[in-house]
Amino acid sequence: MEKHKAEEEFFKKIIKETGREKASPDFYKNVMRAIEAKQTSKLVYKPLISQNVWIALVLAISLSVFGLFLMTTGFSMNWNFSFMNYISVPKINLSSTMIYAIGFISLFFLQIPFLQNFMRDQYK
Repeated sequence: MEKHKAEEEFFKKIIKETGREKASPDFYKNVMRAIEAKQTSKLVYKPLISQNVWIALVLAISLSVFGLFLMTTGFSMNWNFSFMNYISVPKINLSSTMIYAIGFISLFFLQIPFLQNFMRDQYK
């Protein structure tokens, strides 16, 4: 308790010696200017979905609708894939667990560049 009293006396002595600080005469005006400057600054809003994404989305939907239209009308294109007869691809038998594991790992590695860009943008 005596330690606190000593500190209190010390601080009172220092405050009496130095005195109180006085604000400048135009302090109020400076504060009001700063507040007005903050209020007048306008926020520039960016859309969540950019124009390129909207264009890609419209193209994907229109191609899907067009494809569904062609499928329901019975329209068929006779494409000749005879060159595929010359290519021999070995057959690989994998269990369903292995296929899921390969899919999971490939999706995981696909996400890494996106996460790196996100983290780089967040912590600039």
